[in-house]
Amino acid sequence: TMLKYEPDTDTLYVSFYDEEKSKQVNLVIPKVSEKAKYFPEEDILWVDITEEKSFESEHILDGDFVVDFNKKGDPVGLEIFGWERFFNERCINKQEKK
Repeated sequence: TMLKYEPDTDTLYVSFYDEEKSKQVNLVIPKVSEKAKYFPEEDILWVDITEEKSFESEHILDGDFVVDFNKKGDPVGLEIFGWERFFNERCINKQEKK
């Protein structure tokens, strides 16, 4: 499992093994600050990968993040718990988006 944020390019890289579907999932999310909403009280970053609705969710990395999938099994959203713990000073989008 890999979770990496590149602030210079505003790109989030996520890689994990989906045990339920028995496959490796690699996500590259460019311009993540435009797709993300940060909740400072809970230190959670929510990222809309697509505008599709979530059908099911899977906890990854001992529950440190959750991936939402559509009915076809494609990732549509991502919640990262402890965003600042993961990325310290590089936290994006600390202001809630409208």
